[in-house]
Amino acid sequence: MDLKYSDHPFSNEEIDRYSRQIITANFDVNAQTKLHNSSVLIVGCGGLGNPVALYLSTAGIGKIGLVDHDKIELSNLHRQIGFTVADIGRPKVEVLKDAILARNPSITVEVHETYINKDNVLDIMKGYSIVADCSDNLPTRYLLNEACILEKTPLAMGSAVSWSGQFSLYHVTPNSACYRCIFPRLNQATMNLNCNEKGIMGPVVGIIGNLQALEIVKFLALGKSSFAGSMYNYDGYTGRVFDVTLRSQTPDCPSCHDLKALNDYEVLCKNQVYSPLINDCCHPQDRMTVTELKEALKTDKDNILFVDVRPAHEFAIAHHPLATNIPITDFENSHETPTLSVKQWCQRNRPYNRCIFICRRGNDSQRVVMLLKSFFLSTLEVDGFKLPIKDVIGGYEAWRSEIDPKFPTY
Repeated sequence: MDLKYSDHPFSNEEIDRYSRQIITANFDVNAQTKLHNSSVLIVGCGGLGNPVALYLSTAGIGKIGLVDHDKIELSNLHRQIGFTVADIGRPKVEVLKDAILARNPSITVEVHETYINKDNVLDIMKGYSIVADCSDNLPTRYLLNEACILEKTPLAMGSAVSWSGQFSLYHVTPNSACYRCIFPRLNQATMNLNCNEKGIMGPVVGIIGNLQALEIVKFLALGKSSFAGSMYNYDGYTGRVFDVTLRSQTPDCPSCHDLKALNDYEVLCKNQVYSPLINDCCHPQDRMTVTELKEALKTDKDNILFVDVRPAHEFAIAHHPLATNIPITDFENSHETPTLSVKQWCQRNRPYNRCIFICRRGNDSQRVVMLLKSFFLSTLEVDGFKLPIKDVIGGYEAWRSEIDPKFPTY
């Protein structure tokens, strides 16, 4: 006798695979069927994208799309748990696809090894049930926000940097704020507040990524989310967790109201999406190459105040033996003028004939030079002596690339 025991689409093997999920309270085989019929586009296959992709695939999402242009590096491995040392140099999307199918070969995986931009985003996201923003830069976040508005697609947005992380689900409740309603000032995006600049604790992206995956499962299977209209905030250093209720739509938001076409946020944010450097802000006469720095330190080291403006904990990783550490915060937080730290150093030591600033990539050193020049035209005056000031283009990364490969990468 051939008896039919169920009306759902799952085989006995699939029931076994998802059984612990299906028997969970407030979940059932109908919810599992909804996951099976759903699709998720994951933009960014790094620290957030890894746990989101792996947990969604094992939960039984029917189709997953992966978008990332990058290749795996050694510095990724402390937080991007789907990758191993053997994967270094391979495209992230391909390795993550392999990791997904090794865990659940019954689902469909599409890969897009590309930059996502205003010209391709709508084609890439077409047909997906929801978009998971796991990117690490603000221009992409603004772009995905508008693309999801135009396509009427929910947006599950996670972010993490340093010790903290956030999550919210956008575009699922009427009159709720979009991402640009909450963060309207695009000039904030000129500063790269991402893990390349500010660092990241590996478990933090795990916490946010797991929450992101859980809320996507809840939304697709049950039609609900705990963070539609609110933002989850996590501080891993203090252990503090709190929610913020988001306001309603901003009446004059250029993304929410009467949006006809996508804005070009690579231009609006004045920041190349995948570039670790801010735009060159200093005048060329206030900058020098690492080759010029090497020659100056060789021929005139006793007369140069060579200032490393990185935080003390980065200075301790590695620094030029002739460099003096005066962190950028000493300039920004000075109550008198931002020259106070340099003046105090000069007064305690011998007189100099010039001052050169260096940092990791050439970002913060430019900020210091610009800050000093907001008080002086082109020279720093200390006790009657005028010191020309210069920034080192590309910072220690350029030094390593062009002068000495023994300087460590971090």
